[in-house]
Amino acid sequence: MEIATEIPQPTEIPDVEAQDPYVLSPAEESELLAGHPWSRFAVLGDSIAMGMGDPTEGYVTATWGGRVAAALSRERDGFTYANLAQHRAKAADIRDSQLGPALDLEPDLVAMIGGGNDLFADEFDIAPVKAAIDDIVVALTDTGATVVTYEGLDFPRAHPDPAFEEFNRRLLDLYAAMREIARERRTLHVDLYTEPWAREPYCFSADLQHPTMRAQALCASATIRVLGEYLRKDGR
Repeated sequence: MEIATEIPQPTEIPDVEAQDPYVLSPAEESELLAGHPWSRFAVLGDSIAMGMGDPTEGYVTATWGGRVAAALSRERDGFTYANLAQHRAKAADIRDSQLGPALDLEPDLVAMIGGGNDLFADEFDIAPVKAAIDDIVVALTDTGATVVTYEGLDFPRAHPDPAFEEFNRRLLDLYAAMREIARERRTLHVDLYTEPWAREPYCFSADLQHPTMRAQALCASATIRVLGEYLRKDGR
């Protein structure tokens, strides 16, 4: 398995991105993450977790995971980042091929986005998908790692075409499963689905599967806000 480990270096932020009210500035990121305890960040999942997606004019071309890693690394020396996600990975693939290597890295912060590829099966059952994701989360939380889970973009309302009706139903089943896992396992949960921008066309790449670079900037900022809220509650 090839593991992406590069943390993107600071770059000049275009005016359009800098003026986006939903995208945090580096100063805002630092304020939220100041004194954070994490030193080893890992991302598991599928092509969305990898950061695949179309460029957006006026925004830095940078994956959501890389953006989060960059913000965290500015606040802690010796910080490391590893993205183990794989294109087309299903939930069981993430458990069977990524979890072991992730545990070997001994991360103290892990973000996981997965389950989307399972939705394309001829016959869909949410139960084994939820079970595989739960296995991953339990294995990671048992090590003491802070785990971040996600609900993704609001595809059903962005694309209400009847041709997507079955897919949208399956997607909402996946989001419900993620909420249940987050509640039961006490993960930090990033709810993109209810964000005011989550159904906007600019969030979706031409393939309608992957978030654009603007959407990835928004996802990174939403993740950092959740991490910052956790740190404030934890008294840091």
